[in-house]
Amino acid sequence: MMKLRYLVILTCLTLLFLPMLACSQEPQAVAINFTFDENAESWVGGFADLPLDFEQQGYDVNFAYAEIPVEGSESNGLFLTGNNHSDDLFMYITRQLSPDDGLNANTRYNVTLSFNMATEVPPGMMGIGGSPGESVYIKAGVVNQEPMSVEQSGSYVLNIDKGAQSQGGNDMIVVGDAAKGEGVGQDDFSFQYKKFSLSLDVTTSKEGRLWIIIGADSGFEGISNLYFDNIDISLKPIIPSDER
Repeated sequence: MMKLRYLVILTCLTLLFLPMLACSQEPQAVAINFTFDENAESWVGGFADLPLDFEQQGYDVNFAYAEIPVEGSESNGLFLTGNNHSDDLFMYITRQLSPDDGLNANTRYNVTLSFNMATEVPPGMMGIGGSPGESVYIKAGVVNQEPMSVEQSGSYVLNIDKGAQSQGGNDMIVVGDAAKGEGVGQDDFSFQYKKFSLSLDVTTSKEGRLWIIIGADSGFEGISNLYFDNIDISLKPIIPSDER
């Protein structure tokens, strides 16, 4: 009789706390700001659309945490550089988000992403293969698989669909280019900030993971130097109408 009484009490307590457990697992809005004041904050860099032996061919690619040379900014950020010999070099930075950041598995979110990029290239310049400003296309996306460079036919290519140069793909959107704002003289090669933003919907993986990716798809056959700072991302869960 005592065992039955304990079973009844346990069942009642379980029923009482089940709604509370369900509520605690409901997806919540998430907002993260990466300022890079002290370090790279787990961001990594990569390169694609270049030969496997790029190190012997003078591509001079590099990703680093560095001081941003914008006068008066006194800010640190993420640095990408490369010497495009393929007429199609892609340089990118990426960072994983997970349940540790507040994400839920298999959940659709409306994502708003914004970031600052420092560039030294004046508008309207000419170059081999294209302009060093307007022909370096800045792309961004949020995906549910890890972006990485993989070997294919003697080259490194990106494993997600970024599109080709001026065209976006299924996984990345063209948000602008590497030229400084209008009205800057061609004799001014100081670094200046540009701001970019985009909005999209994406579903997390079964592990509750997403990856931010920001990159430069270059048609200019020369050196590009770019710095990224103040990357903001906000994610709002999309609740199906029948669950509201």
